[in-house]
Amino acid sequence: MQFGRGGFLKEQVQGLAAQYPDPAQRAAAVRQIVLAAVRYNGTNHYATDGSLRKAFDAHSGTSADVNLLLIAALRQAGLAAHPVLLSTRTHGRVDQSFPLLTKFNYVVALVPQADGKDLLVDATDPDLPCGTLPERCLSQTGRLIMPQASASRWVDLSPTQRHVHFQQVQLALDAQGGLAGKVHEEYAGYAGANARGELAKLGEKKYLAEIGRQHTAWAVPQAALAKRASTEAPFALDYSFTQPADDNATAGTLYLSPLREFGTGQNPFRHEDRQYPVDFGAPQEEMLLVALTLPDGYELAETPKNAIIDLPDGGGRYLFNVAAIGSTVNFTSRLALRKPVYTAAEYTHLREFYRLMLEKQAEKLVIKKKA
Repeated sequence: MQFGRGGFLKEQVQGLAAQYPDPAQRAAAVRQIVLAAVRYNGTNHYATDGSLRKAFDAHSGTSADVNLLLIAALRQAGLAAHPVLLSTRTHGRVDQSFPLLTKFNYVVALVPQADGKDLLVDATDPDLPCGTLPERCLSQTGRLIMPQASASRWVDLSPTQRHVHFQQVQLALDAQGGLAGKVHEEYAGYAGANARGELAKLGEKKYLAEIGRQHTAWAVPQAALAKRASTEAPFALDYSFTQPADDNATAGTLYLSPLREFGTGQNPFRHEDRQYPVDFGAPQEEMLLVALTLPDGYELAETPKNAIIDLPDGGGRYLFNVAAIGSTVNFTSRLALRKPVYTAAEYTHLREFYRLMLEKQAEKLVIKKKA
């Protein structure tokens, strides 16, 4: 590994030690310099094929080029940075009792903190904050490489962020069954990074157009993005839509499943059995709040029952609540999957959990014309 040959980076990081005495803040500043200088090309290695200077001058490189440059720059900035080798999630797990070098395919930086905690730093993804590893790296453990072999150790790669998706929806129902709505969405943690990455790939116009394509019955006259710049803030999206009535209005009775358009959709676990773990990468959280305003002259005839669905051993929970206040019906739907990985033995419970959740989200309100 060539991170010791980073003298050419000294000018880039000069003065950061005085400007940022806190190691975590200084590491974040160094990472920003590397992010601006070298773009990750999508190829994973734990060692470089050429010199770090070559990758630096080319402004592009593998994960090893980028992160060994990062380690070199961190050291030039006065931080005790060391490499951590790991195997990405798609590459397979490393046997800790017999860790062959060929089983590793990635390297990140570790900066020890004053409180004894490890700060893990990666400079391949500009959409993630410093200290958050890309999801591809969340393979449970990595190996810290030290000059003295006896000081090397295994490092915990548990996620420091979650997938968080929040939706707040205001719906107005007309007497024919048509809907007009306003939606506020926020993506945070890994969900925020994924949304920012998708925006960068598609561009704003195509990204917003994709909303309408996901909901074929909608017309989306207005949409706007906000809070895109900071990776620390949620990625936010606001839009309005209209949906024409279908043929469900019969003799003054309307049937509506408001959560179906905004919920999970289909059960991702279709097979009855599974031989391998279900790896989400990070814990998942989805919150959906819907306020439905009924048309004049109509009232609720039937509502779904409230429900709480739990996975065994505290592995997750789904909460569904519906309450009517005057002409407004409020829905709360909250999904929390608390584990990044579920074993094959837990698969049956996870599959049934999703089935019950989707069944609940599909239940209909019955709205009738007042007598």
